Amino acid sequence: MIRKNETGSAHVVVIIALVLALITALGWIFWQNFIMKKVDTTKTELVVVDKNKNDTGNDENTDNKTLSTSMFSFEYPSDWIERSASAVSGLDARVDSANYEANVGMGLKSGAKITVSSTKAVSPFTPPDMAYMTTPKTIQIDGQKAFVYQHSYEGYRYVALVQKAGKEYTITMEHATQEASADEEAAFQLAIDTFKVK
Repeated sequence: MIRKNETGSAHVVVIIALVLALITALGWIFWQNFIMKKVDTTKTELVVVDKNKNDTGNDENTDNKTLSTSMFSFEYPSDWIERSASAVSGLDARVDSANYEANVGMGLKSGAKITVSSTKAVSPFTPPDMAYMTTPKTIQIDGQKAFVYQHSYEGYRYVALVQKAGKEYTITMEHATQEASADEEAAFQLAIDTFKVK
């Protein structure tokens, strides 16, 4: 019987398998730590409350401003600043907190901004399903079914989506820190509570 010595090619196969396993493991670690950062779904939940009513049922302070366009209007805190929005920016409206400061690159340095953009409505109207977002909650905005969720890709955001009169409106509050301040959350709540399509 003649025996062939095949140990050399067996070693090559084992080495290639180990190298592929190492590359796969390192890729998985990189993806988990840098690409796919998990959204913290234990954040404070956004609670929809009856607009303009406090805990005792009395009217709240109505010292708010109203941003009104030809398509919609909403209220925002009087210490926030209305900014011009243009078709170039892709926004229909924008207001900034007094301490708003843009960042070079992604996210904000400080403060928050609320923006509204619109597109043609699509059917069926369903919540998005994206990475980095919390589970959407169904709410009512201007008498219509709407969705609200938090999103943390390239910054931290609260997002509300509503369709009315053939348009889909996206109301977004981007904030600088992982947890929005109570004032920022209240400003977003005020905007979605008072949002009206014309």
